[in-house]
Amino acid sequence: MTYENIKTTILIILVLISVLLSWSLWNYQPDYDRMKNSNTVQNVTLGGKKVVAEIIKPDQVFLHLNQRHYGAVDKSEIDRILSEMKLWSFFEIKDVTNTVTDFLSFVHGDGRMEMVYPGKVPVDLYRNVLQIKDRNPLNFQFDRIVVDFHSVQNDNGHVYFISYEDQKVYEANVHKSYIKSIETEFQDLIKTSTYQTYFSYKASNERMLFLPEQKTPMLEYRYLTNLVVTSKLKKVLFTDPNLIQRDNLSTVEEYTDGLSLLRINNDEHLFTFINLAEEQELRGTSKSLIKNSIDFINQHGGWTDNNYRYVHIDETDKEILFRLYDQGYPIFSKDQSISEIRLNWGTNEVNRYIRSNFTLSFQTTEPTKVYLESGQEALNYIQNRTQYNPELLQNVVLGYRLITDVDSTVVLEPAWCFQYANHWYFVSTKSEGGDKDGLE
Repeated sequence: MTYENIKTTILIILVLISVLLSWSLWNYQPDYDRMKNSNTVQNVTLGGKKVVAEIIKPDQVFLHLNQRHYGAVDKSEIDRILSEMKLWSFFEIKDVTNTVTDFLSFVHGDGRMEMVYPGKVPVDLYRNVLQIKDRNPLNFQFDRIVVDFHSVQNDNGHVYFISYEDQKVYEANVHKSYIKSIETEFQDLIKTSTYQTYFSYKASNERMLFLPEQKTPMLEYRYLTNLVVTSKLKKVLFTDPNLIQRDNLSTVEEYTDGLSLLRINNDEHLFTFINLAEEQELRGTSKSLIKNSIDFINQHGGWTDNNYRYVHIDETDKEILFRLYDQGYPIFSKDQSISEIRLNWGTNEVNRYIRSNFTLSFQTTEPTKVYLESGQEALNYIQNRTQYNPELLQNVVLGYRLITDVDSTVVLEPAWCFQYANHWYFVSTKSEGGDKDGLE
């Protein structure tokens, strides 16, 4: 073969390769179904997302007017008050703790309204909820907002951000028109069924409790539940679901990728997610812990029921707790807190994530009206407990007992609940005796 023949052959081969590549490009059809499936992991969610204002809110309001005490837990009423307060401008905030000589009288005095939050709230996290404007912002936490109807002077009046446990008081100014307007509204509202008459009980020199004088009508509900689909959990909690291995342990399902562990306990109606690579580190601000927890749950649409609220922070253990509510009442359970979402944080990521493996679907029967005992009857039961110490009584509230039933249903049973030495218990005034098991 001559040199020219070789050149011709090579040229023909190159032309054929070029034609083949061009044909491949012109006729290439991407596998759209496969591409869609590859993005499914990122798009899978368990439920909805929430903003700070929907998760951090009061669960009680008390009015101290005309030497009487009134209270409400109605969600629509509390939302109405908050919506009005969001229009206020809070300015010139200062620490006035040292000027308060009688803390309990200051907080619960006549002519005041209290908005009670179930957990400590960092003010920095709440600046986007209320219009808190200050040139030199203070960094503090609060669990009550107190409006003083008698503080109006000149153009302004006072609203106080209170840290009840620490007995810290921060004073803010608002325009007097806001205070006058809301006071007029309350003078009319206490005459309606929205507000019950309450009595005060001084549990200690640091704590005053308020309980309804009369029996309280509540509704008992029965809900059908839906199990959270395991495949969804794996996709939203693991980085790469393809690396997951399963272990079968009787009633417990376990999945791991070597770095994380997902344990689903169907008997206890719980799932626990543990990040094995993320060690717990005892650092972190309250604002970052709460905000990061809300963001983490939002990432996978983890608000599977609409009424979860922030209720507790433990800065030492870097733990955040959210609780389920219904009709404005907190829901408790003996079954290892299946009405809660609990997160513990490591250095940068969640170390442990515990919650129920089901969601409330719809009511299976019409609600049943029941009447709970008066606050005094509930208090009598608590005081008659063995070795009762009033210094350890932290709270007494109306709520719901979540009871798991057969056929994928749960019952929300109205109940008195009380917090004693950092644990929650159910009150039972029935003759057979009380339920003395802790809830947490």
